[in-house]
Amino acid sequence: MKKVLGLMLIVAMVFSLVACGSDELIGSWELKDGGETAFISRITFTEDNIEAFGIPMAYEVKGSKIIVEFMKDEETEWTYEIKKDVLILTVEGVALEYKKVQ
Repeated sequence: MKKVLGLMLIVAMVFSLVACGSDELIGSWELKDGGETAFISRITFTEDNIEAFGIPMAYEVKGSKIIVEFMKDEETEWTYEIKKDVLILTVEGVALEYKKVQ
């Protein structure tokens, strides 16, 4: 019985950590360098989608990866890390730093 309860506790902790990963993304982020770039300068995460250039896109968080659905059958994968109020997104091998604004 103790093993079953221990296993249930571990499973609950893993699910809570996965859920926290997406919660910390929610809000608006601006590219820190402020310069013109081919990349998105402002990105907003809600519970359901990412909005960039005024276009909402569905996404899913899997560990340290964000799977973004651009079109019905097109997806891309971004790696992310959050350090305090800085989001580091790696898109197509390029690391971009965003500062949380909301």
